[in-house]
Amino acid sequence: MSEVWIDKYRPKSFDEVLGQSAVVNRIRSYVEAGTIPNLLFHGREGVGKSTLVYLIAKGIYGGGFEDNLTEIDASDFFNRGKAYLEADPRFEHFYEKNKPVIETFKEVINEYASLMPIDADFKIIFFRNADALTLDAQQALRRMIERYNRTCRFIFTTKRPSKIIPPLRSRALNLYLGKIEDELIEEHLKKIMEKEGLTFDEKTLQTIISRASGSLGQAIYALQYYSLAGKLPEIRDDKIDELLSLSLSGDFVEVAKMIEALTADSGFTGYEVIDMIHDRITSGDRPLSKQLEEVILIMADFDMRIIEGANERIQLEALLSKISEV
Repeated sequence: MSEVWIDKYRPKSFDEVLGQSAVVNRIRSYVEAGTIPNLLFHGREGVGKSTLVYLIAKGIYGGGFEDNLTEIDASDFFNRGKAYLEADPRFEHFYEKNKPVIETFKEVINEYASLMPIDADFKIIFFRNADALTLDAQQALRRMIERYNRTCRFIFTTKRPSKIIPPLRSRALNLYLGKIEDELIEEHLKKIMEKEGLTFDEKTLQTIISRASGSLGQAIYALQYYSLAGKLPEIRDDKIDELLSLSLSGDFVEVAKMIEALTADSGFTGYEVIDMIHDRITSGDRPLSKQLEEVILIMADFDMRIIEGANERIQLEALLSKISEV
C-alpha cells in the first residue's frame, strides 16, 4: 500500500506549518522557554492541530519524544469502547471485560499522569478528538489536571470546542486554527506533485483546492486519492441541497433531523456544514433566490458563534431559519 501522504508530508518544523503564524509564534515561544501550559487546539480537520502537538513534543524532548508523549484518541476510546481497549496492547494491563470503559479510562490516565517524565520536567498526555470525551471523563480530567500539574501537561485537539465543558476549557490555553489560504494550499500541492512525479490539469487541481475549503489535510487526501483512482472523492452536495430545500420550505422538524444526521451520524462539524452550505449557495449549481451578500454575512456571524463555543446543532438550526427569512 502507498504511504499516506498526509503523514509523509507532515511539517517537520514550525517553519513548515502553513497559515497559522500567530498560533505557531506563540507556541514556539513556549517551546523555546522549555515549558508549555495545558493547551486546547480547535479548528476544522486538516489545519494542523495534531501536527503542532508533535512539533511541541519534538521541540521540548528531542528525538526520543515518544517516551514523554502519550496519545489517546478519545473517539476510539469511547466510541469503539471495549473492542478498542481489548485490541490495543497499551491497555492490556488495564482492560477487564466486565469493567466499565470510564473506569478503565480513569485508571489509564491516572497511571500515565503519575509516571515520572524521562529526563524532562514534565510529560504530555495528548487527547485527539477530545469532543468524544464523555461528561464523566471530562469531569475526571478536570481533577487530574489539578492533581498532576507539576509533572504533566494535557493537550486537547477538537473540531467541536462546544463539546468541551467550560471547567475543562478554562484549565487550558484555547487556540483556534483557522482555514488555510487557497494560495498556500496550491503551492504546497504543487510541491507534492513535483516530488511524486504527478501532472494534473489546472481545473482538477483547482477543484481539489476549492473542495478542501481551507483544509490542507483534505486537499492532500484528495490529491492522493485522485493519483490512485483517477477521480476525486465523492462529496455530499445532495445532502446539503436537501437541507437547504427543507429550510426554505419551513420544515424545521426535518431540518433538525438532518443536522443531527450530518453532525452525529456522519461526523461533520458545524464548521464543515457551514462550509458546505456556503459552497453550494455560491457555486451557481444550486443558487438561492435570496440576497446572496446578506446570506453570507449571516453565515459569517454563525460561524463565529460556533468558533466561540456555542452549541453547533442549535446554531445550525438558527442559521437555516435566518436564511429562510432573508
